[in-house]
Amino acid sequence: MDQQPTSPPPQRSNFKAKEPPVFHEDRKFLEGWVADMREYIQLSDIQVSKQLGFVRQYFSRFLKQWYDKTQRSASPFINVEDLFTRLSERFPDPNKQTDLRGEVRNVRCQGNEGVHKYSVRFNDIAEGIVDVSEIDLMYDYIRGLPDEVRKKVRRKKPDSLDAAMKNAEEAEQLLSRGRKKDYGGQGRDGQSDSHPLLRPQSQSNDGPVLMDLNRISRIYSLSQDEIKRHIQENRCFNCHAVRHSARQCRNRKQQQQQQGPRGHGGQKNFYGGQGRMHNLQSGVQQHYGGSM
Repeated sequence: MDQQPTSPPPQRSNFKAKEPPVFHEDRKFLEGWVADMREYIQLSDIQVSKQLGFVRQYFSRFLKQWYDKTQRSASPFINVEDLFTRLSERFPDPNKQTDLRGEVRNVRCQGNEGVHKYSVRFNDIAEGIVDVSEIDLMYDYIRGLPDEVRKKVRRKKPDSLDAAMKNAEEAEQLLSRGRKKDYGGQGRDGQSDSHPLLRPQSQSNDGPVLMDLNRISRIYSLSQDEIKRHIQENRCFNCHAVRHSARQCRNRKQQQQQQGPRGHGGQKNFYGGQGRMHNLQSGVQQHYGGSM
């Protein structure tokens, strides 16, 4: 019976990896040195458990001290890739640092991005920067905020980047709630924008609104003292009850239906009481301390 020829055993390659030089903290040689060290470890088939100690042999005396101190700390090196990453952080590329510093100075909150997304984007850039104070980063961050938010944050006088970010998100929320009140729960593009003069000038719903001429025509018969008392006691100018304004009065709609459509007769009655109208305006002006 013929025997099948057996294949020759694999021969061990005589190729020997190029041994990397000792690294002497020169940043311009770091990337090439790391690439040579990776190749040397792979071709030399060094066990994972021995790779960190092997790389340490090619450090300068100063870097060996740094390595030993790190290994005794609460955050020792996990593996050689972690070691290479921390070396890059310890010896950053000066050209890249210049680019990042310029980028973080010019970053701005864009359009409807929102403060939170802007903060995340700012952090992504700032994390790559070394040898920079937190105060400098804080001022760069505040500079990129929207105008209204930036003013409120500056008034808070934060002392750290984290505090500035927290203040910015709080300011954005306050401004958002204020806009909803000013526009009756609608956005700037809502229907309420079509009549800007009828918008309330403050967030309070109490007291008369002089722009509401129809309501003024219904209360012109009050004396100046009565007007003052209504304002002080928060009385309704329609039904004279307390704790609600005329705009909130339930009887207002019923009165409008009973009066019917306003015509020339209503105008005659209104203009016939101009003296009472003067009393109304005088009472409101004195209550608020000046002209309206």
